[in-house]
Amino acid sequence: MTHHHFPLPAARDPDAKELPERLHFEGSRMMKPNGKEIVLRGPCFGSWGEDTPDDAAPVKAMAANSVRVNLKWWRPGDADSRDDRGFAFLLRKNIEHWLSMIDAVIAQGMWVIPCVDSDCGQNGLQDAETVAYCDPYGMWPQGHNFFLDPSMRRTYAGIVWPTLATALRMRERIAMLELQPEPAGGRGPEYAPLVQQLYREIIAGIREVDQDTPFLIGARNSYDIMLCDEAYLPERTDVAYTGNLLAQWVKNPEKFDKGLAALVAMRDARNVPIYCQQLGRRSSDDRDCSLLRRAVQKAREARMGYAYWEWKNHVKDNPDSYGLNYPTKDGAWIRKDAECAALQEDWQA
Repeated sequence: MTHHHFPLPAARDPDAKELPERLHFEGSRMMKPNGKEIVLRGPCFGSWGEDTPDDAAPVKAMAANSVRVNLKWWRPGDADSRDDRGFAFLLRKNIEHWLSMIDAVIAQGMWVIPCVDSDCGQNGLQDAETVAYCDPYGMWPQGHNFFLDPSMRRTYAGIVWPTLATALRMRERIAMLELQPEPAGGRGPEYAPLVQQLYREIIAGIREVDQDTPFLIGARNSYDIMLCDEAYLPERTDVAYTGNLLAQWVKNPEKFDKGLAALVAMRDARNVPIYCQQLGRRSSDDRDCSLLRRAVQKAREARMGYAYWEWKNHVKDNPDSYGLNYPTKDGAWIRKDAECAALQEDWQA
């Protein structure tokens, strides 16, 4: 399948071929274009600079039907895809790498959840390095982020996301657009309406160029699953809702069940779809994979799709952290066979 190269104009050629079909929501169910329900299950490509298009084939071989593919914009480090001199404030080489991974996933017949993450935008106070990068002049003691700086929010909502959405719209199998992961970490209830405002502005910007791809959003305090209902946008029927079930949730079964129950309760009360954008744990917390198996079985029983965190972890010679693959010091990748087997068993069920 041939695609336009980045950058793209904002307007679509009216003589262009018919737009690829999208998932749609019928109440709380995610439906494929053929009218059959789908529950999305697969990993995250989240280790920027490590994941490559070649990773799509082994993921497909594990029977995944989807991959969450992460892009980072406005954050410290080489992964930052912000470029103030670039087209639409985007660093071309990073965008092309992101799109190449998305295309590889599509070519394997899987759905994609494109995700754009922003450490500065979501918070800006995570650590000293982040503070120094996001707020180099010391002007934002409460954090330089999308909630407190309307100019940055409008850049993200009105330029960055619409440009990326335009690049994605002619691609097949785009499942949902995840608009801003883990917003307002550590922030109180006064941030709930600010998080909703951010999402509404991004959605408005995207709908200028894409009228039908669904969205994925979640609540403040870094997608706190117990607060999931705070993210609810009553005017929209094209939004799925998420909450984080990473690490502390999976290794504590009682806590996991409470978190899952909160998201399921929102689904049932609001009649909206749900999906967990990060489910996972450190390998050192679950040597026999019993907690992993329990978590994915509970998700299946609840009819909740998820993205497993994560496909690759960049920390060398460390089999104890997240990731289904980790690198050695000489650059070889080691696959965690037991964990991959547990997930493959769930994905092919």
